[in-house]
Amino acid sequence: MSCSVDACDRRHFARGWCRMHYQRWLTHGDPTRTAKRGPRAGSSSAAGNGRTVRPKMERIGLRVIPVTPGGCWLWTGAVTRQGYGRMDETYVHRVVYEHVNGSIPPGHHLHHECRVRRCFNPEHLTPMSASQHRLHHAGARR
Repeated sequence: MSCSVDACDRRHFARGWCRMHYQRWLTHGDPTRTAKRGPRAGSSSAAGNGRTVRPKMERIGLRVIPVTPGGCWLWTGAVTRQGYGRMDETYVHRVVYEHVNGSIPPGHHLHHECRVRRCFNPEHLTPMSASQHRLHHAGARR
C-alpha cells in the first residue's frame, strides 16, 4: 500500500500517508504543507532570518478546527504525547485561557470540562488546585 498523497509513491506508514506526510500532518496539521523559504512579500522579519513573526494568538487561530458539536476548539498543530496542544514549548490551552481570563492562580492546573485534551476553548477550562484535579480525575476513573 502506498501513500495517499498525489504523486507520492512511498510506502504507507499511518493514516494513509507515508512517514514524511504523516510527520508533516503532526507538525503542521496538513500532510501536504511544505516549508516556505525566505520572507513573504510585505512581511517584516523581526527575527532577522527571513521568517515572519506573528503574535501567538494569531498563530493559534491558524491551527483550529471550527467548533465541534460539543463546542470544542480543536488544536490541529503539534501535540504532546499526552495529547495536549503545544506551541513554542507551551500548552496552547494555557496560552488561550490566560489571554481571555488572566493568569492561572499559582499551583493550579486547568481542567478540561469536556475531557478533550486538544480543546482550547476557554469556556471548557476550569482552574483547579493540583489536589482537586487529582481527586476529580480519580473519581472519573471509577
